[in-house]
Amino acid sequence: MAHTDVTGKVLSPFLSSFDLGKIRFAKIDEFENYEAAFQRFNDFTLEDDYTFDIFALPVQPNQIWLIKMSTEKFGIILVKSTLFYEKENNTPFAEISFQAKKL
Repeated sequence: MAHTDVTGKVLSPFLSSFDLGKIRFAKIDEFENYEAAFQRFNDFTLEDDYTFDIFALPVQPNQIWLIKMSTEKFGIILVKSTLFYEKENNTPFAEISFQAKKL
């Protein structure tokens, strides 16, 4: 989804779950480049202490997000790229490209 300010300007993409209000997202890390982010994504191991939120916000390239599923299992995503803007008809648009895996 598109995160907007009070004027409607699109600031970034964000993620939310279908069951709004559930705390599901924890940012693990963000990196200067894709290679470093990809290495961390591949080497990631689940630990015990994460701070989860209702949204993944803001979503930016080279970030890794931990996602708590409704089954109480986990997955992670590596954000490859983002695209966001306001369409001609004043409709906010946001898109992310990512790689995901179950833990």
